[in-house]
Amino acid sequence: MNGKKEWGGLSFWCNGTSVSKGVAILVKPNLDINITEKYKDAEGRKLIVEFKLDSNETIRIFNIYAPNNGIERKHFFNKLKIDKENDIVNYVMGDFNCCLNRKLDRKHMPKREDAGNNELKNFIEKNELTDIWRLRYPNKKQYTFSRGQSYSRIDYIFTSENIDCRVNNAKNCLFSLQRSRRRNNYYEHRRTRKRPG
Repeated sequence: MNGKKEWGGLSFWCNGTSVSKGVAILVKPNLDINITEKYKDAEGRKLIVEFKLDSNETIRIFNIYAPNNGIERKHFFNKLKIDKENDIVNYVMGDFNCCLNRKLDRKHMPKREDAGNNELKNFIEKNELTDIWRLRYPNKKQYTFSRGQSYSRIDYIFTSENIDCRVNNAKNCLFSLQRSRRRNNYYEHRRTRKRPG
């Protein structure tokens, strides 16, 4: 997929300084929205798009890619801020490189929590967010990342707590866009598990 041209709808991109960074927000084609604010950082780790729907409701989407390095990840979560406003619905999503619950979100559990776990939990609590998928499936084990025999759920969508009753369904979707190293284009990439989680 060649980014903006092939998507067919609005798209917002925050490219990083290397091929291992970068986030995007793709808007469903023909969705009538009015963009009110955009922000992206220089490192390819944070992209924020705020828009109004026909109903005049304001939605703010954060797409983040947290650092792999534990110390950097703690710092990243501590600096991550949301301007809380009662009339704005927040969605914070992306690759957090950190499990919230090592018993449920990891297969082949490490002896301790991931670096940044407490900082991420503080961010969620302070900003009145909820892990909508975990709320729907409190004991289910499903993973978004695998390497060898290790499986983990490190990709999340957190929503404002006050919209919980409006979410009809929540599914883990093993899909991502990867940037080709050779060309400045994108291709679809699906992760598959070798055995059930």
